[in-house]
Amino acid sequence: MINKRYSRWYNQALYPQTESIDTTMQSEMSTQMEVDSNIESQNIYEGHEKTISFLINKIYSYKVKLKFAHWNATGQGSYAKHMAIDEAHDHIAKLLDKLVETTIGNGETIEFCMPETHEAPSIIEASEWMYYKIDYCRELFTESYSQAILDEIQECIKHLNYKLTRLQ
Repeated sequence: MINKRYSRWYNQALYPQTESIDTTMQSEMSTQMEVDSNIESQNIYEGHEKTISFLINKIYSYKVKLKFAHWNATGQGSYAKHMAIDEAHDHIAKLLDKLVETTIGNGETIEFCMPETHEAPSIIEASEWMYYKIDYCRELFTESYSQAILDEIQECIKHLNYKLTRLQ
C-alpha cells in the first residue's frame, strides 16, 4: 500500500499543475453539491400543475436560456463555452420538436405558452434544474419512445455540464 502523503508529494513533483486541478475539481464538486441541495430543499414546482404542457413549456424556456448564455459567453474559454452551449441548444431544439410532435401524435393537447424567461445567472444551475424538472414530470409520458426522448434531453444536459465544468 502506498503512503497517501508520499503519493501526493510524488504526483506534485512529477505534475506540478495537479494541485490546481485538484482544487478546481473540489470546487466544482462543492458547487454541484450546493446546487443539488438547493434543488432538494425547495419545492421548485410550487403553484404549478404537473402536466405535459408544463414540462414542454419549461423545456422551451430552458432552450431560450441556453441561447441567451450562448450569446453572452465571455472571458477565458468563452469560445469553447459559446460552441458547447450552441451545440446543446440546437440538439435540445430538435429533441423538443420531436417530443412535441410525438406527444400531439399520441392525441395529447398541449397548451403552449412562453414562460417568462430571463438570462440564467449560472447555466450549469439552470441545466440541473431542468434535469430535475424532467424527472418530476417523466411519469406523464407512458410511451417508451417519449421516455427515450426525455433521456436524450437529460443526456444532453449532463454532457453540456461536463463540458462547461472542464473549461475552467
